[in-house]
Amino acid sequence: MTNNTPLKTNTNTFVLLAGILFIALCLRGLITGVAPVMEFIKIQFHLDTVQLSLLTELPLIAFAVISPFASRLGLSVGVEKTLFLALILMILGSFIRATNSPLLLFAGTALIGIGIALANVLVPGLLKRNFANHITSVTSAYVLMMGIGATASAGVTVPIALMADSGHLPLSGWALSLICLALPSLIALIIWIPQVKSASKLPAIESSNIHKYMWKSKQAWAVSVFLGLNFVLMYIFIAWLPAMLSNSGYSEQDAGIIYGFFQFATIIPAFILPILTKWIANKKIVAIMFIKIALLGILGLVLLPTFSTLWTALIGFGTGGGLIIAMSLLSLKTSSSEQASTLSGMAQCVGYSIAALGPIFIGSLQSITGSWQVPLLCCLFIGFLWCYFAYIAVDETPIAEISNEDNAVTSLPGL
Repeated sequence: MTNNTPLKTNTNTFVLLAGILFIALCLRGLITGVAPVMEFIKIQFHLDTVQLSLLTELPLIAFAVISPFASRLGLSVGVEKTLFLALILMILGSFIRATNSPLLLFAGTALIGIGIALANVLVPGLLKRNFANHITSVTSAYVLMMGIGATASAGVTVPIALMADSGHLPLSGWALSLICLALPSLIALIIWIPQVKSASKLPAIESSNIHKYMWKSKQAWAVSVFLGLNFVLMYIFIAWLPAMLSNSGYSEQDAGIIYGFFQFATIIPAFILPILTKWIANKKIVAIMFIKIALLGILGLVLLPTFSTLWTALIGFGTGGGLIIAMSLLSLKTSSSEQASTLSGMAQCVGYSIAALGPIFIGSLQSITGSWQVPLLCCLFIGFLWCYFAYIAVDETPIAEISNEDNAVTSLPGL
């Protein structure tokens, strides 16, 4: 079980943690801020449902494609330098996608996705290396900042867009609002500068063996699918919740506010999970609890859509708690920062490959049926699969260990 003794910090550790938390602030906000202003983008560029789905999917596709290579880039360039590059890509992409060109809108979104993918994979390794005895607490803080960024961006984009449109500015209101979302990335870039001077590289043993055994491990695959099913539900609602609410009669602004509640609910588990794991030692029980809460929320949307605010909050709470547990597993089931980064790369490649299909599939179902009932029933089925893989994946049994003497894999649980 994770050590819950107070975290002792010096100045360098504090600056590192601050940098990591500001990076976390960027990782979802740059994506979730798009959905509330999607209608503005659709009108300006005359995009159809397929094109809008692609815009939503581009970051997820980038996550799936880039994730397997991120730890290798950290090996050759250095983890800290790679994260610095990731922040530059996020900032550059934010400005590119805010132009008056649909082509650049998609190109900028892809750049943002590449930057976020690099950070997604490498940060768990940093947490393992520097905060190994406090994984649950630090991961909770990390996911908390992700949720704060997502909540804030979801809540401010429409008001900024409406304000900008009324001011007769040269940029469209939605474009200016998306540029504003790059501010946390700029702050994170400044805070991260001291880390670039101490860039670390992964040992050669890790590059030769870790990727091979990780992709053969049944436990690693279970963790990857568990994370992927968590992702797919989260991103389905990130992509389509405003549309679901609009279909239920909510105005764009009210839908944006409720969407913000959904994002806010994802961060609440970060406050209670470190305390909860002191009371309940078995993380599997905690994971199943969060999954059941999310399933209750989805069922509520199907049966009693009048109480959408409550149901979406439950979905956000459940998926947010599941995400913290899944991210913790990337460190808890590995024995070094290099293994954590490699498992993170695999899990996020598999996870986001699964997640990328979700919004497209759900959007297509809605177009075919003309209703959100069937798509929501499919979300329920995904939730039951998520619960099944929680039983398999959620424990702290190490996936494998490397012998430093013979460069060989000494144990491969799950094969």
